This record gives sequence, structure tokens and C-alpha cells, in this order.
Amino acid sequence: MTDIRQAKRSLGRELGTVGGFVGVGIGQDGIRLYASDETAPVVKVLRDKWGNRYKGFAVSVIVSDGFKAHSQAS
Repeated sequence: MTDIRQAKRSLGRELGTVGGFVGVGIGQDGIRLYASDETAPVVKVLRDKWGNRYKGFAVSVIVSDGFKAHSQAS
């Protein structure tokens, strides 16, 4: 669990330039981070644990030999 938390913190800092870290999901394709970005071509309305709403986009994350992230609107 610690590794996931570290990944979230690390990638959250990197994604700060696109509007900020909002949430995380874990799926078969890896860890998916949600970052708020008003300029994303396809936006979703996301809710954080406090019920705040964000327009955002999914950021696919590949975890191998360190953490590498690339944005992918979905």
C-alpha cells in the first residue's frame, strides 16, 4: 500500500502543472489518476471524497522501472 501512496504523491506533484491532482483509480491497465484540467478536450465531472466537483480527464500511468505518466483524455 505504501508504494501506491508514494506513486500518488509523486505523480500528483508532477501533474500539478495541469491543474492539480484530484483522485486515483486502480484498474487492469495500471493506476489511473484524475487531474482537473479545464482545457482537456474530453472532460468528465469528477467528485472527490468531500463531494467537490471537478472537470477533469484521466491520466494513464505505466508503473515499470520507476513511474512514467502520460496524459490521455478519456
